[in-house]
Formats: sequence, structure tokens, C-alpha cells
Amino acid sequence: MIERQQLSLPDDDTNTRTGHARCDDPSTGDSIDDASVQDLDQILVRQSLTPAFAPIAELRLRDPHGYRGQISGPTDSPLRLPLTLFGVAEHCGRSAELTLAVLNSLATQFRAQGLGGKLFYRLRRAALYDPGFCADRLQETLTQAGLEPDRLVLGLSEHRVQSSLKALSRLLADLRALGIQWMLCGFGDSHGALLAVQALRPDYIELGRGQIEALQLPVPSLEFARATLDVARRFNALVVATGIDTEQTLRAAEALGIPLLQGNSIGALDPAPRKRLRKKLFCGAADSESSLSDAQTATVAGLATEIPPVCSDYSVEEVGEVFHAARQLQTLPVVEKGKPLGLVRRMDFMNLFLSRYGRDLHGRKPIRLFMDTKPVMVEHDTPISEVSQKLTDHNQSNTQTN
Repeated sequence: MIERQQLSLPDDDTNTRTGHARCDDPSTGDSIDDASVQDLDQILVRQSLTPAFAPIAELRLRDPHGYRGQISGPTDSPLRLPLTLFGVAEHCGRSAELTLAVLNSLATQFRAQGLGGKLFYRLRRAALYDPGFCADRLQETLTQAGLEPDRLVLGLSEHRVQSSLKALSRLLADLRALGIQWMLCGFGDSHGALLAVQALRPDYIELGRGQIEALQLPVPSLEFARATLDVARRFNALVVATGIDTEQTLRAAEALGIPLLQGNSIGALDPAPRKRLRKKLFCGAADSESSLSDAQTATVAGLATEIPPVCSDYSVEEVGEVFHAARQLQTLPVVEKGKPLGLVRRMDFMNLFLSRYGRDLHGRKPIRLFMDTKPVMVEHDTPISEVSQKLTDHNQSNTQTN
């Protein structure tokens, strides 16, 4: 059962003595004076919210799949920044009221500008805990704005839903009955991600920013992104990669086959966003006959990064020193007399090495006892298309085995 956050409000005598009305945040003890409360009142009465939208690209169709909406207060208001605006509302117990006003403003402008696809909006936790946020009121809000419910996608932060999965499941079922879809945000930035996916069955899964940043490492970490795509396929969800702010992350996400991309490289937040994506976004896409042919004949040598290997008789402690000296390394090949024998993955290795007594028990043992002896191995002239299929088959086989 979701319990509404209790607000600590001073009594009338306190207000009379100080001359200021205030709302107290029970978690921090911070107070908000009457000026901020009055500003919030005026914003809600006048509906003076400022919407902005950022396109979410669906590269397969070369058009926006939809737009992420964000709201701010009036430019001349102390509550202009979203964090401040929502902070005042949350402290005063008006989260649901503000959230519904925000969705009204976003949906109205979204429809007025003729933006295509779906409207994405990430909910704050306080709104979900407010009994005023319910299916009936949200349906009324969307009807007033003239937006069909099946064009709305609401986002939930994965790390904020773990303690309320059952209650949230009931709320999501009510809203899903209206046609509203859901996105699980920040996937993989905390524990319990798979539990949240299984319980909430999201329509979209957003890769956490930390996972996108990993694509920019000197040796990109791709394993988590691939695993997320596999999870999404199993639950019939689409993956949205946010934080696509550089050419490197754009091309990496494109090469991985992430279907939906959002970030400054696609389009920044704008009150009047583009309705068509810039053509240069697709300069790396292999969708014409010639580029498809190139992709089919290109070899994995073009993607290779040279990593100094270790020998099979290296001790676990010596391999730990290698990983410590080269923090960007996610994998380490084990080679003997020029022949690859296996692979050591940083995450698996650290789980062993940093476990209780792990270093004392295994530090002097040879790394060949702990390496993956069956990684995918290919020759340098193997076509990329063939390598991709091998990796897919390998991941599926490991998932079924585990």
C-alpha cells in the first residue's frame, strides 16, 4: 500500500508569531516561505507553465518516434527551474495538482504544434504517492487537452519503484486500461532492474546515462547495452537510449541497433522542436543498397581495438594489477604462444577478487582457472554481419543455460 507523505505544517500560532506561512519538508527540515507558495498558486491558476520538447529518433523510419516533454516555470519567476517548481509543490502536498497541470500544458502544446508520435513524460515520485493522481483525473486532463491517451508514455525511475511494485502495478493497470504506456527509466543504474521489468511489464526501457557514457570509453563497454536489448525483446519492449549527446554515442548506439535515441545530437529541448530529423543524422546509417552491401562485406578488423594480452600462467593478483592500471579495460584476452585461450571480464573478475577472502584464497592461482574458456572467437577478416549473428546466438545460449 502506498502511504501518502505526511507534511509537517506549523500551527496558526506559529504563523502569527513569525508573520510567514511556510511548508516544512519532513526529510530535511527546510522551509518554504509564503512568497514561494504564492508563486506556485499563481502559476497553477494562470497555467503559466513553459513546455519544451526534445525529439526521440527512430532511425529506422528517419522520423521522430515521439518527443520527450519537460516543463519549467515562468522565465521571471523564482520557480522557473523544474527542480525548484516541483520542490515547492512536493513540500506543500500539491504534487498531483502540479503534475496534472504539467501534463495538460504539454499535451495541449504537443497537439497544437502538430507534433507526431508519442509524448513522453517522466513522472516524479511524489506524484505517484499522491492520491490525487489517479486514472480518472488523468483521463479528464487528456480529454481537456485533446490528446488521445494512447499517445502518452509516462516514465518511472527504476530505483524509485522497488518498494512499491504491487501498488504501482495496480495504478499502471488502471492507466494502461486507458491506453497509456509506460517507460522504465534509468534501467541498470540500481539493483532490482529485472524485478521491476517483470512486475511492471514496461512498454519502453530507458538505458541509464551511466550505460550510455560507457559507450564513450576508449574500449567501449557494450555488454550491458546488449543485455538490455535482449531483456527488452523478451518483454516486447522498446529500448530508448537517452544522453546521445556526441557523435560517438550516436554511432555506437546505432551500431548496436538501439531502436530509439534521444539527446542533444538528435535535438535539444525546444519550445518549438523540429518535426523532421536532420538528414546528417543518417550519414552513418547503412540503409541504402550500397551501404547495405558495404556492411555485409565489411570485416571485424575495422572494429578491432588492440589490447595487450596476458598469459595463462599469470596469477589472479597480477591480472588485478593489470585491471587497476588500465581502468578503461572491460575485458582482457588470455593468450598462450600466440593462440587465444580465453577471456577475463572485469566485472566477473572483480566479483571474485574483491569478495571476502577472494584475494587471499585465489591471489596466487593462475588466471586460466577463472577465465571464460568459450568466448566468441573470430578471424580478423570475418564479416561484421557474421560476427553479429555469432554474438546473438552466443548470448541466447548463455541466457538459456543460466
